[in-house]
Amino acid sequence: MIPQCRQLYAIIVHYQNLAQTEQTICSLCRGSVVPDRIIVVDQNPTKKFQHKSDTCPVLVIRPQKNSGYAAGINLGLGAAYGGGIKPEDIVLCMNDDVSVLPDALERMMAWWKNNSVDALVGAAITESGQTIAAGGKINYLTGRTRFNTDTPARLDYIHGAFFAAPFRLFIAVKGLPENYFLYWEDVLFSRLVKQKGYPLKYLPQMKVTHHTLSCGDKSTTATYYLVRNGALFMQTHTPWPINWIWRCLNLARLLFHYSLQGSSNPVTKALKDAARGKTGPIKKLNEKLPN
Repeated sequence: MIPQCRQLYAIIVHYQNLAQTEQTICSLCRGSVVPDRIIVVDQNPTKKFQHKSDTCPVLVIRPQKNSGYAAGINLGLGAAYGGGIKPEDIVLCMNDDVSVLPDALERMMAWWKNNSVDALVGAAITESGQTIAAGGKINYLTGRTRFNTDTPARLDYIHGAFFAAPFRLFIAVKGLPENYFLYWEDVLFSRLVKQKGYPLKYLPQMKVTHHTLSCGDKSTTATYYLVRNGALFMQTHTPWPINWIWRCLNLARLLFHYSLQGSSNPVTKALKDAARGKTGPIKKLNEKLPN
């Protein structure tokens, strides 16, 4: 395998902001290294995405329903497979609100040219010129994740807003886990990658901007998925006896929140579903959980 012959595929999962997705595509196409193919998975059921420029070749896929970020990435991987991608080719996966600095892709491909290792690679996520996320770690005492702001000595996961790997790594791990639907899927995917023996690598020289990372999503929907999926991960995908300790802690948290705010509280609902092992999207979330 000749590293210089590797092609670069970019998969963008689009949901709402048409202009932002267009900006993301333009940022991919303005550097000295551009993707050989860009695949946009359009998860918006009402406003269909239409690429306005001919600068880069863009394939738009429109699934019948929004199945979440991980499922969108997997659909893009399937399209890449149908388009003749080779096992050694690099697949870049990203949110629709990420802007790539002009030399980021050049630096990424240069790293793979000089390193034959298959790895899950993450970038330095910046805001106003400052790095605000450089991979992540899990605190097994609190059940929370946190971003590193400098070069980490140990990585538990690569941030899901922007990551890349050879196509054969995705095949070995059988794609991204779709059962979480929203949030924590990057943590679980990184765990599965490490279990298969692949390393996680952070490239500080590869910089991108994630436009919504610092403010975060404080909606009821976000709260539900963050709590439920975090509880599921801690009680299912951590080593014994940590997993059993977290099963007990999650039940205690459920009783505590239920006593304070009842069953309509999003945290109570999330912990209840985690105790039942429920995954995937929740139906009629806005009707059951008031804003």
